[in-house]
Amino acid sequence: MSPPPHPLHIEPHVVMSHKLTSEP
Repeated sequence: MSPPPHPLHIEPHVVMSHKLTSEP
């Protein structure tokens, strides 16, 4: 059984999406 996802774990697509939305 795999351990539960880390609370601080951020998916790469989420990071990219955030960068796209944070830029003007």
